[in-house]
Amino acid sequence: MPEAARGADARSRSEHAQSLDPRSRSRALQILDVLRRMEAGTFGRCAGCHATISYERLSAIPETTVCAECSWSRELSFRR
Repeated sequence: MPEAARGADARSRSEHAQSLDPRSRSRALQILDVLRRMEAGTFGRCAGCHATISYERLSAIPETTVCAECSWSRELSFRR
């Protein structure tokens, strides 16, 4: 698919997501982000440490952007 068509399609999906109720909109935007990361080849890579996110974690939380270790570290930093 040409780049311009992909961009238009992504804008259309994002505009549709904005018309949903808040909970549905949040879920739709998470799914769109997963699709964007899949297209970019970054799905399954931790945004924190760039390691591979475990299959088990992705199976449980497919929209996650961080590995379990980075998630735990972030949670601990919020508690301080």
